[in-house]
Amino acid sequence: FPSHDSKYGNFEDGTKEKYSLVKYGKMVQINEETILNDDLRALDRAFYLFGTRAALLEEKLVYQVLLGYPKMADGLPIFCKERNNLAAVAGSVNDDTLSDVRESMRFQEVGKDYFNITPKFLVAGPKQERHIHRYMNANFTAIRERDVKMHQHMLSPIITPMIDDWSWFCVASPALLETIRVVHLEGMRGPEITYRQGFEIDGMTTKIRHVVGIS
Repeated sequence: FPSHDSKYGNFEDGTKEKYSLVKYGKMVQINEETILNDDLRALDRAFYLFGTRAALLEEKLVYQVLLGYPKMADGLPIFCKERNNLAAVAGSVNDDTLSDVRESMRFQEVGKDYFNITPKFLVAGPKQERHIHRYMNANFTAIRERDVKMHQHMLSPIITPMIDDWSWFCVASPALLETIRVVHLEGMRGPEITYRQGFEIDGMTTKIRHVVGIS
């Protein structure tokens, strides 16, 4: 092999997108009688539900970005013809449409290089659920060549009520490529719960705070 000198490069995250952290929170007063009479551990379940609500909040924020077609740093929407990531004609989930998606994803570029990524997840709403699960039925075995489903075992379906129409999306594995980012403050990946013993009331005040950002 011919010898050559290595050149220094720059380490960057490859994006100019910005994000801002937003705080969500609520304060709850719990009187002493409620604490003493909590034989069924309702308060423990309530605090568990705070974590569930925080996860649902993050999911909602992600789909607001996915479905809102926001403009990115280059002034173009997240899905558009120029990015080659938006179907020219709407179509149902089938071999032809999925093949088109797979081809366009392989040709996604960074600078002058191709990503060569492939879809990992098929994201859709409940209106598409029956059709998608029927298409991806693992027990289906084709007898005729024309009945073979090329993408049957290549995609994992994600069904969410956040998508209330017939639209669907293909998403690469986050291990290969970051898409929509969910960010937190360091050490605060979940809701923070703090307590203060009551002075005006016999009991305590609970404050739940969740800090999250989407980019």
